[in-house]
Amino acid sequence: MMDTSLLRKYKVYNLSMDGGNFSELKYAIDNILLYSDIKLFIICLDPYITKDSGMKSSQINKKEYYSTLGSLFTIKYYLKKYLDLKRGKDSEYYDSYWGYTNNTIEHKDINSTKQINEKVKVLVQSNKVFKINIDNISLNEVSDTLTKIRNKNIKILAYYFPKPKRIFVTDRYYEQYMNYKKKIDTLLDYEKDIIVDFNQDKFDYIRNNDDSYSDGSHLSSNGANKLLKVLNDRINNTTADD
Repeated sequence: MMDTSLLRKYKVYNLSMDGGNFSELKYAIDNILLYSDIKLFIICLDPYITKDSGMKSSQINKKEYYSTLGSLFTIKYYLKKYLDLKRGKDSEYYDSYWGYTNNTIEHKDINSTKQINEKVKVLVQSNKVFKINIDNISLNEVSDTLTKIRNKNIKILAYYFPKPKRIFVTDRYYEQYMNYKKKIDTLLDYEKDIIVDFNQDKFDYIRNNDDSYSDGSHLSSNGANKLLKVLNDRINNTTADD
């Protein structure tokens, strides 16, 4: 649901991966750093990307990458995209920020309030069972990547993903999350990086509004637009004109 055109100062590409950990993200990031000249690197900090390490899919390797050049799927994909774009704003590719799915699609059948309440119930009942795993290899990968980016004089914007407030304030989740944040904070440069912690109380207008979420954790377009407005303001206020 990230409409990156709302970040006005730069042309921003959303390099998100469904279910991707940082090992998988790093593969794509290294490619970008090798072949592209970028000015700003934005990273969303969430426990999910550092809970494990290593490739979970065989798709992210050179063999699979080059094999797509001769695959029928690739040919069909671009043919369909070309033909569909002629439909203009009716095209499912029009103004789409993650490839081919219309970016206005919401999960209408999912009740975010119900899912958030269910997570709160599980957290309260689980007490000390719930744990946010932090993989040391993944942490090192994040650290190495941020160092590499700084060495290229690329500005870093790091933001902590906003968690629904009533999930965040449960004793066990709060304890585990703050332990996670403490470790991630050591990788950030609070003097040079742009850092936004969306789990602060001043962002409760996002976290306390269930309409900000499409389910129990992911942002809806409504929530994403609120987040992007904050990031846009921070970028404009802390980066010099190019």
